[in-house]
Amino acid sequence: MLEPGGKRIKSVFQVADVTRALYSVSKICDDGCEVYFTATEAVITKGGKVITRFAREGGLYCAEMEIKPDAGEESPFVGPDAKA
Repeated sequence: MLEPGGKRIKSVFQVADVTRALYSVSKICDDGCEVYFTATEAVITKGGKVITRFAREGGLYCAEMEIKPDAGEESPFVGPDAKA
């Protein structure tokens, strides 16, 4: 890969069928959080406070979570016209 300025970037991309829910790092950051990745985990912080951690399993940062109703609050990840 080459950046517009000509800097070469070596990276790996994967394309696969999605078989589980994926969490969008850009959406997390748009909500005012920061995400830090290491070789063993990903950490999400907001205002300097750790919100959650994701252990690295193989090449993925994973966590088991339970989805609960939002009790009337609008989700930052769902538009107003979305249907549940």
